[in-house]
Amino acid sequence: MTSFVSSVAPRLLATARTFAVALALGLSMPSMAQAQSSTSDAGVAEMQVTLTPDMVQRFIASWPDFRALGDKLAENRGVDPAAGTPTGAFAAWAKEADAKAEIDAVVAKHGFATLEDWIRAADSVMLAFSYDEEELSDERLAEILAEIETSPQVPPDQKAAAAEQVREYFAAARVLKPLPGNAETIEPFLDELAIVAGGVPDDADPAGGDAPASEGEGTPN
Repeated sequence: MTSFVSSVAPRLLATARTFAVALALGLSMPSMAQAQSSTSDAGVAEMQVTLTPDMVQRFIASWPDFRALGDKLAENRGVDPAAGTPTGAFAAWAKEADAKAEIDAVVAKHGFATLEDWIRAADSVMLAFSYDEEELSDERLAEILAEIETSPQVPPDQKAAAAEQVREYFAAARVLKPLPGNAETIEPFLDELAIVAGGVPDDADPAGGDAPASEGEGTPN
């Protein structure tokens, strides 16, 4: 069974490299209204919480249970396309009393007071994990703009529009910045979070160490 995570946006923060590749290959891009929704400075701050090591550990411990429950709910109820993210999917399912009871049981098991508390912790953790200051730097923006300008795959009459779209996506992505201190708080847990996000820890042994997470084991953002 395909994980419910694969049915919704796998990451809240998409890097500018993704945009550049999509533009170069002529792939369709989501509208700026969609990309920039809920990405004001105030909105991003409100969706986060100042993390503690205990909160990060409890989120990591909770994710296998939430992923399994999400798979079950997706199979039985489907996933609201408007949910946008895995945490959003749980918020949508929680509007139904019987689903809410199952969700609340997992929330309580891992020491969160409410689903909203878990969502804020999850979003805060994954924003801190995903945000890449270097990837969103002015230098990186200049590199991508240069790639667009020189790429034969981007038609000349589309280069200006493509460059403007990349600038807009950079502006939107830069707003998705973690609260001060959160990046430092998650640092001891990066290997575990890489697995939550569907990747492989940096120190995994490619010949015989940790294997990549199975398809669908994506981040909750």
